[in-house]
Amino acid sequence: MPSLSDAPPRYSQRFVFIGLIGVVMFALSISFLYVIENARKKQVEQALATVASKVQLVALAHDQWLEESRNLLATVAVALEQLPDLERDCMGLLANLAEATRGVDTLLLARANGDLVCAPQPLPRHINLSDRQYFKRALATGDYVVGEYIIGRVSGEPVLPVAQPLRGSAGSIQYLVIVGRQLAWVESTLARQRYSAATTLMLVDSKGGVLARAPALAEAPEQALLQHIMERRQGVLEAPDSSGQPRYFGFTTLGDQVSDAYVVVGVPAEEVLEPVRGFVIGNLLLFAVAAGLIFAVLWFGLGYWVLRPLRRLLATMEAVRRGDLTRRVGVAAGTVEMVRIAQSFDDMLAELQQADARLRRQSDIDGLLGIANRRAFDETLAQEWARAVRDFSVTSLLMIDVDYFKNYNDSYGHQAGDRCLKQIADAIAAAVKRPGDLVARYGGEEFGVLLPQTDAAGADEVARAIQSEVAQRAIPHAASNVSDQITVSIGISTVTPTPGLRQEALVRAADRALYRAKQDGRNRCVHDAGDGVQR
Repeated sequence: MPSLSDAPPRYSQRFVFIGLIGVVMFALSISFLYVIENARKKQVEQALATVASKVQLVALAHDQWLEESRNLLATVAVALEQLPDLERDCMGLLANLAEATRGVDTLLLARANGDLVCAPQPLPRHINLSDRQYFKRALATGDYVVGEYIIGRVSGEPVLPVAQPLRGSAGSIQYLVIVGRQLAWVESTLARQRYSAATTLMLVDSKGGVLARAPALAEAPEQALLQHIMERRQGVLEAPDSSGQPRYFGFTTLGDQVSDAYVVVGVPAEEVLEPVRGFVIGNLLLFAVAAGLIFAVLWFGLGYWVLRPLRRLLATMEAVRRGDLTRRVGVAAGTVEMVRIAQSFDDMLAELQQADARLRRQSDIDGLLGIANRRAFDETLAQEWARAVRDFSVTSLLMIDVDYFKNYNDSYGHQAGDRCLKQIADAIAAAVKRPGDLVARYGGEEFGVLLPQTDAAGADEVARAIQSEVAQRAIPHAASNVSDQITVSIGISTVTPTPGLRQEALVRAADRALYRAKQDGRNRCVHDAGDGVQR
């Protein structure tokens, strides 16, 4: 009759499983596409944030220049006050400071009436700045002023003026120190930030006019876009450039101190979205590969993860039915349910095996004395004898008999006799120290002590220790002919087993020695001389 484990699996379950796989894969696809779309939006947001950060970096650089200009003006003011003749000696001072200061294109000194007094180079003509708005505000406020981008009367180029009043000893404003920055900084900023060649950087005034651009040939944005920039003042938007190609424009006012000019960074949409496109395509390919792998794993894994554990479970059940409690399912891989079933079954078998072992141990223990019985003695002797033959190691055996125990039972009663035997068993167990030695009840009042790997001297030492332990118990025995206390006689045999020599030889030799101990007066230990050892 074929066993259950030989029953053929129902492979049609695989095709049922295909339908389940299809449903799962469809749900996974929808979830994956949703995740990809959200990730794509975040990638776009991150890319646009990068464009916005480029604009903010330009504005921040401009604010830093204004702060440096303010510090420069304070330094110039202090230095001018130290000159013996300010208007006569100022040109050299301004020339040195302008050369030593980064980002300064113009450095001027003007009287309070607007007349230019001094510049790093000789002035070509008489120039008056009293009509400039920044000049008027500096006189009116008496403080540091940032102007608007204008065409400089000294350089003839678009320039951003910054002015600081300089007071005389009476406290009135006598001069204005002016620092100017030309729009060439736009192009240098683009180069320094290492933007791509297709990126444009522009400076736009409050009327939508392009003050500066980098690269120089960059096309200006459409007027509608510029109007939108001035309305929103800061942000990122998508619009076509002059060639019709989509482009993302990031824009903001030019720092905290210049609110009437805007910096605009234009980045091609292709450049912004290229990482996003690569991200989407890469993840779609990854999903396709993962989906194929999942399908393959589910298809071929059904046999390994479900059918294989079932077969192992059925085979184990058959082995247990035949009485083999050592078998285990041992399924470490499979579905959660299969693993739990296998583990539960294995746990049940382990408990059954432990219970069986306890029953076996109990069957090997003498119920009265709590030591090994004759059955356990015979089994252990056979095992140790086989090991001694293999290892060619010496083995000793003690056969112990309680002297005049029949008289003890007759005098004190059988219950007292049982208690006496229990005390003697405890004394023998206390004297035998090694875990590998065996103390057993051989029969009636006779005990056997098996001593593997123990020579004659060691066996004699154990025998003396047993007699000493028995003597310490001081069990009264008025009916004994050798002592008023319980004593024992011990026969000792020591043999080195060889192939062909039977284990009974060791027992017979110990019995002979025990017989001589009794014949010689009891309460003594006698070694077998080895006479009559039979093969």
